[in-house]
Amino acid sequence: MASAYPGGLDALPDAPDGSAKLGLTTPKHTEHHQGLTDAVKAVQQTLGLNPQGDFTDVAARLAAGIDGGPILVSAPSNTVAPAVTGSTTLGATLTCSTGTWSGEPTSYAYQWQRNGVDIAGEIANTYVIAAEDDGTTLRCVVTATNDFGSTDANSNGVAISFAPAYTPSLDFSDALNSMYVAAIAA
Repeated sequence: MASAYPGGLDALPDAPDGSAKLGLTTPKHTEHHQGLTDAVKAVQQTLGLNPQGDFTDVAARLAAGIDGGPILVSAPSNTVAPAVTGSTTLGATLTCSTGTWSGEPTSYAYQWQRNGVDIAGEIANTYVIAAEDDGTTLRCVVTATNDFGSTDANSNGVAISFAPAYTPSLDFSDALNSMYVAAIAA
């Protein structure tokens, strides 16, 4: 490999401490190097590493957090699903909660679905039940976002039916009255 210095690296003067001939002993370089060394030592001390730079347990320390708080390195993760609540009658408003998330989301987005298909323009945490929802299942998809990405979570599905429940009647009074009147007349 060719050196940028005439005569190659061997032509460089020795460092003041007698170390390798790298030619990097200018006051500006020494100051910069000391700054980097101080920064590395500060990180090592914060992470609880030994001065020799043993990084074998860095991942565990990062996962446990520094100064009591976790260090975020991933997108949010849903721990409790979002929930849809409200009356299921025509014109009623359903509300979707965010659910519970780890990873400190910085924002949430919503998308309502009818039978698993996005409903165009329905991106709020509330939805007003419309006639076309009869006989379908509605749910809300919540997207949580932080600096490391986004993650979706589905709410519970809510069955929508406007038909009144059929309750058979066992009232025979009209039929009995008709039979009574017919029996008297005979």
